[in-house]
Formats: sequence, structure tokens, C-alpha cells
Amino acid sequence: MYVSSRNYSQSVYGASVWSRAYAFKSIFAQTEFEMLKLTARNPLNETFRANVPVWFVGGGYQSTGQGFGLSIMMLYDVIQDPNSPYNTPVFRIGGLFGF
Repeated sequence: MYVSSRNYSQSVYGASVWSRAYAFKSIFAQTEFEMLKLTARNPLNETFRANVPVWFVGGGYQSTGQGFGLSIMMLYDVIQDPNSPYNTPVFRIGGLFGF
């Protein structure tokens, strides 16, 4: 992620691992851990760097069809690091395509 305005810039990158368990055919629970590296620069050209852990827990719904589907989920960050770029809860919507 990169955000820039007239007096401020911020870049965030990192990696995540996640796991999903299905309670029913379309309902699932998910946990996801991210470790983010954040770099920000303020109007005084001061640089701030931080490693930000994020641990999402939540669930959602996944529809499936012939080679495509839709996923909707809500995740909550249980760590809530003050430098996290996320406001919780986080809502995600995604498409699934199969071949």
C-alpha cells in the first residue's frame, strides 16, 4: 500500500499466512496473521518506521458455482497495534475463479 498527500506519505508492505475452516458448505471461520513493515514521512521530512503485527479472526460466506464464486467476510484485528493501517472490523469481498 502506498498513500501520499501534500504533506505526508506512507508505504506499507508485508506478508501474511491464513487458514480457513468450513462449518457448513458455505460458512467459514478464518484466522490470518500479517507482519507489516510501515514507513511514513511527515511534513518536517522526519521518517518513522515500524514493524506492525496484525492478527485477524473472523468469518464469512462463500458461494460457489460453475467455475466462479463470491466470498464475503468480516475480520477483527485482535492485536490492534497503534501503528496498524487497518480500522477494525475489516470487510472483504472477493471473486473466486476456477479452471
